[in-house]
Amino acid sequence: MNEAGFARCDDGFDASPSARFRTKLERGDMRHSQHGLFIYDDDGLRDVPLTGGRAGRRAELAELYGALVEGKPVFHDGRWGMATLEVVLAIMQSGRERREIMLNHQVAVPEDYDADLEDPLAD
Repeated sequence: MNEAGFARCDDGFDASPSARFRTKLERGDMRHSQHGLFIYDDDGLRDVPLTGGRAGRRAELAELYGALVEGKPVFHDGRWGMATLEVVLAIMQSGRERREIMLNHQVAVPEDYDADLEDPLAD
């Protein structure tokens, strides 16, 4: 336990209340690290720093401005919001019931959604 009373994970990172869970994926797990994500897979544990992008709500405001003023497409629409809410509710339900929750309202991300971001895992 750290001084705040939170468990210390095997990777040495003290999890805050908002980052105390791992996301289970098909080929491994991931969770927050201090500057990005911890990836747990067949190759072991690695810390992938996440850089770039806009901080806080700036990205959403820039997207709204782009849609209203520049006529650009909106990625974060009502369907996106429903998918996000479904994930949050599924995390809470999974925690209560200790089981996997299937998702039904997820939406595909357009090919060019994050074309301007660098992939830290790319070779």
